[in-house]
Amino acid sequence: MNLEAVEYNRQNAESNSKEIGFIAQDVAKLLKTSNRNGYGLLNQDGNGYYELRYNDFIAIMVKALQEQQTLIEEQQEKISELVELKKRQKEIMMQLDILSEQLTRNGN
Repeated sequence: MNLEAVEYNRQNAESNSKEIGFIAQDVAKLLKTSNRNGYGLLNQDGNGYYELRYNDFIAIMVKALQEQQTLIEEQQEKISELVELKKRQKEIMMQLDILSEQLTRNGN
């Protein structure tokens, strides 16, 4: 399950301005299915209403970005290695072509 950011009008706000956030029930499902303890992200009051603590998302997002950056760097390193292998392969193929031509000219 992926979290989807949604736009909404806060019902208890005087300004009635649009905000963007997550649906708390979706966060609750995600935390439950991922066996996470919630990290304090989600609270439920006595009436059953959920409250998300968006400030607590920052550390989790930074951690996710760091993990993603590590993955990107590892993939970039592998890509660089593959590019070098491809260059070397091309050089070897050119050398084989030259040797093949020489053998053909020599009648072998």
